[in-house]
Amino acid sequence: MCASYWYEPIRSADSSHHSCSHRLEIASTQDFLSLSLSLHWRGARGAMHIVGLTGGIASGKSTVAKVFEEAAGLRVVDLDKIAHEVTAKGRWGHRRVVAAFGPSVLREDGCIDRAKLADIVFGDSALRSRLNRATHLPIAAALLLKLLRCWLTLTPVVVLDAPL
Repeated sequence: MCASYWYEPIRSADSSHHSCSHRLEIASTQDFLSLSLSLHWRGARGAMHIVGLTGGIASGKSTVAKVFEEAAGLRVVDLDKIAHEVTAKGRWGHRRVVAAFGPSVLREDGCIDRAKLADIVFGDSALRSRLNRATHLPIAAALLLKLLRCWLTLTPVVVLDAPL
């Protein structure tokens, strides 16, 4: 398995420290676990660290996220799950997708037909960009709220499970 991660410490406004980002390639689940435990203890000193876990299909993201969550006790935020939540029937992202592609992408029950939408967008980069424009803002807003909740509850490390 080879996945990449980045982390960004978030400090309070009164902190004199500047925020910084790091990007490394990690080759094994054990390396991820060691990193997560190290970040967890450092996070207890006042900064919330955001660890970005990225990778393509079948790269091991879910396995590593599970290790972070279960073995290391870290909070994992799944951006795929957020995308599904914000595009659920009646939600803001749902309305934006329907506005961008019309009612033909809906099932009979009014929910987005994800298979039909995938058939439409994944062969055409312009249509994929249209889908991204429709969904990225609602996803970003929901993510920001989740991160704010984590920060307010003094969560020292948050792992973002983000597909490429």
